[in-house]
Amino acid sequence: MQDIKLLIDGMSCAACSAAVEKALNRVAGVSCATVNLATGTALITTENDTVDAQLLQKAVLKAGFGCRIPDTQDSQTEQSEQTKGISPLKRILLILPFAIALMYLSYAAKLPLPFSQFLGSAEFAVYNASLQIILLIPLLVSAKHIYKKGFSSIIHKAPGMDALVSMGTLTATAYSIYLYVRLVLNGGTAAGLYFGSAGMILTFVMLGKALEENSRNKAAKAIRSLVALRPQNANLLRGDELVKVSASCLQEDDIILVKPGEKYPADGIVVNGMGDADESLLTGESLPVAKKTDDAVFCGAINLNGALQVRVTHNSSDTLLAGIIRTVEQAQASKAPIAKLADRISGIFAPTVFFVAVVTGIGWFIGTKDIAKAITSFISVLVVACPCALGLATPMAIIAATGRGAKDGILIRNGETLQKLADIDTVVFDKTGTLTNGKLTVSEVSAQIGTQEQLLYYAASADSASEHPIAKAITAFAAESGIAITQPQDMQAIAGKGVQAVIDGKTVLIGNLALLQENNIPVPTSTQKNAPAATHIFVATDGQYLGRISASDTVREQANEALHKLKSMHLQTVLVTGDNEAAATAVAKQLPIDRTYAGILPQGKSEVMQTLNAEGKKTVFVGDGINDAPALASADVGMSMGSGTDVAMETADAVLLRNDLNAVAQTLALSKKTMRIIKQNLAWAFGYNILMIPSAAGVLTLLGLPMPDPILAAAAMSLSSVAVVTNSLRLLKKQK
Repeated sequence: MQDIKLLIDGMSCAACSAAVEKALNRVAGVSCATVNLATGTALITTENDTVDAQLLQKAVLKAGFGCRIPDTQDSQTEQSEQTKGISPLKRILLILPFAIALMYLSYAAKLPLPFSQFLGSAEFAVYNASLQIILLIPLLVSAKHIYKKGFSSIIHKAPGMDALVSMGTLTATAYSIYLYVRLVLNGGTAAGLYFGSAGMILTFVMLGKALEENSRNKAAKAIRSLVALRPQNANLLRGDELVKVSASCLQEDDIILVKPGEKYPADGIVVNGMGDADESLLTGESLPVAKKTDDAVFCGAINLNGALQVRVTHNSSDTLLAGIIRTVEQAQASKAPIAKLADRISGIFAPTVFFVAVVTGIGWFIGTKDIAKAITSFISVLVVACPCALGLATPMAIIAATGRGAKDGILIRNGETLQKLADIDTVVFDKTGTLTNGKLTVSEVSAQIGTQEQLLYYAASADSASEHPIAKAITAFAAESGIAITQPQDMQAIAGKGVQAVIDGKTVLIGNLALLQENNIPVPTSTQKNAPAATHIFVATDGQYLGRISASDTVREQANEALHKLKSMHLQTVLVTGDNEAAATAVAKQLPIDRTYAGILPQGKSEVMQTLNAEGKKTVFVGDGINDAPALASADVGMSMGSGTDVAMETADAVLLRNDLNAVAQTLALSKKTMRIIKQNLAWAFGYNILMIPSAAGVLTLLGLPMPDPILAAAAMSLSSVAVVTNSLRLLKKQK
């Protein structure tokens, strides 16, 4: 099984994307193909390696659409900006004078406009009509891509919006030429010509497409910001020589120098130097991050000060930034389940509209014997129908939402995840490293004999050579307290119990209660009682008990605020931890937790998620460790903290890069807003067509209203697509 990405050219509406999708799914060996109109991409999953990109490209080309195979490090966002020739908006500005002049001449014989008595007179009729033809020619030439795509889609039996516009405008032009010949031969006025309608329809359609493309670029701005982060060059250290090389040439274990103001060209570990890094475009966190020896740095972050030597750990294609770009692009090219209804309808929409237009035109001609009304209704029905709005309703919202999330340090893997997040009613948290800081700190120093400073001196000196988390917590606390320690002599680690060492000629024991009891050192009964959520270390010198040091994992600073936000959203909160009941209860008492599961092994966490799902809960699991991977996979949505392990981040459906618990509520709020906007878009797209097609067919004439003008139909069609895109762009606003 493999995943292949293709870039598709020539799609103008949902019917086009449905045709490409159908062509790809027909290829033997393809298990699933998804085509996204908004991004112009196709994601294909194959059953085996016998299906290659060239074979799929041939299937797309045969269906009548352009197809490109992206390079290994090519970004869809970058390619979309490599426009050929004149941009759509500039093209509109060039043809707009012709369109305005054409419309003025067209309506001069119908409306009381300035100079209409002259322009609309029988004496000037032939000149008026001739000028209209001359003004229409630049519009037809400018719209040649619409006709090319339209007739190509008809030939390949996959008509879309371009086919409808092509048929409508050419019908209007052909009939008008017939009337023009009659006008030249027999005289009359230019009032019945449709040159103006054809020209303005093309102008409105091209304007709508230009506005759509401009809006898509806005929606993809977040990814372009990430792509722009990638530095082109790096300072490579070769012995004592500093060589400037391409960042793409860096290999693992290369040593590079990053100067103040430069971007890190690859992921790596600081081996020498100190400085601050601006990682805001990666994590959404505005505060600089201090970097020193052994700290990790990331490609694209800016070194604000200090010159740092960095050992490369990931080359340019495997960096965190490259992974973010790939993930967001895949999410924007994916489809949410809610899009399936629109896809099914769009696939048969254009042929149905064409059938309705033909029947309408014939019906009007039979009923009224008025060829002008028949042609007007035929053109209006063809032009007013808008599969574009249906096709853009879901993908534009997903593009905007995932782009906004990426800018805020929230990585959402696909459209399906967005839809699932909107239905969540229960948020399940791991404890250590998620709700807590995941790092032990000294919470209490209780001296039985001597002072607290003496107790810390002996304990920290004995533990100074140990890598145990508790030992590190004690030595760090001693350093913060300004206590100078000494190197231990004859230090011996006692597995599962503690450390024995000689400090200043005294034998020091530091460890759990069992260690002191084995050495027949009496400990007061009151001191032996464990306080909840703390680990207690007992210290003795030369067989005499000195006191106790307690260490605990503290709750994250923003945890209380974050969980209260979730409660305000009427969500249930659950704590699942491998720690004991006392530790779990102590954390739960500090936070608004509804249910607690303690002493749960990694596989047990997965079983807890299955139990909650069996109760009908829609769950999201928030974790950070390898032991959380089963639960992340079992939840409806798995959400990993950015400080978590690679396994957790790969398993999760969403990753909080900025490592802030408040981002959980922010992600859920973004998903709910996204689904609300998608439903609004679909309601608008369906409602528009349900109302406008009968209106274009002339149903309103039964109420005494005039036949709709094809020009107004074209304007309404273009505005419907723009309305859907503009509504989606509201997601780009920063989430609270």
